[in-house]
Amino acid sequence: MKWVVWAALALVGCDFLDSGDAGVRDAGPPAQVAGRWTLQGTGRLYGCDNSRFNTEDLRLTTELVVGQEADALVLLQAPPVGDGTFSFENGLIQENRVYFTTIEEAGETRIRLRFSAKFDEAVRTLRGTFEGDGPGTCVAEGRFSGQVD
Repeated sequence: MKWVVWAALALVGCDFLDSGDAGVRDAGPPAQVAGRWTLQGTGRLYGCDNSRFNTEDLRLTTELVVGQEADALVLLQAPPVGDGTFSFENGLIQENRVYFTTIEEAGETRIRLRFSAKFDEAVRTLRGTFEGDGPGTCVAEGRFSGQVD
């Protein structure tokens, strides 16, 4: 039975380290991603309790000023959101992978989006996906890209 497991692991490309930890590698240094981020994305919003929010043409555009402390991202300047608030959570850099969550709140309305991207240091761009929830029961998903200046 062991040979079946090893064969399956070989087929999916899992690596074992000498330490015995499966799939764990020493990460390289985090990419330097601090700066002014100009992000644009497209996707869809579905499952909304208010059907007027459902769309296959969701558009995201925002500008953030992001700082970096080792492998952590810190929001230095948020975009204006009228009477609401904008926050940035769980900002993390692992080598050239960037992860962060944004939350917009206005009154009882809350929109949370989780982003995952690859950073290309040569041209200072981000490319990735987002998913999230809100307003209400809405579910969001899509792709985004951005320039880091």
